Amino acid sequence: MDQRVAGRYAQALFNAAEKAGAIGQVENDLGEVLASIEGHPALHAFLMSPVSDRRKKSELLALVFGGSVSPLVLQALRLMVDKRREAEMRPMYAKFQDLRREHDNVLHVKVSSRADVPDDVRSKLLEKLGAQTGKRIEAEYELDPNMIGGIRVAYDNFVLDGTVRGRLARLRDKLKSELRSA
Repeated sequence: MDQRVAGRYAQALFNAAEKAGAIGQVENDLGEVLASIEGHPALHAFLMSPVSDRRKKSELLALVFGGSVSPLVLQALRLMVDKRREAEMRPMYAKFQDLRREHDNVLHVKVSSRADVPDDVRSKLLEKLGAQTGKRIEAEYELDPNMIGGIRVAYDNFVLDGTVRGRLARLRDKLKSELRSA
């Protein structure tokens, strides 16, 4: 996979979607198409196979998704198939999401915890992060059974570690430092 190629396709599609006032629709449609493709192993194998006929792939995309997604999305996917860039579909979607977030001043954060984070804690966390960053926050929550407790928030190149393991590690480091200086 070539991230630069995926980025160029994403940028072109984003520009077209912005001009059409359909950024959100295009993003949703792309996500649904990729989920459908990845959720059907035979479809995925056919579309990603280098020996499958490009014309048949393009026709199949039109047949399966033509009535349910925006013409921009269908056109972009068919172009990618025609240019043998099927493997770039998922990276192109990720880059499209990045462009939309940048355009809308949105920060994507990943919140990890051992158990579900209660709604009131979620809203306080998002509010606090929004105030600190000056951006609207879009959170992705994941359960991590290896965590003892607490939460970890990751975004850009930052990790806010509020886990029990993280707190114990900081305490251990502090004690070591104090013992060395004593």
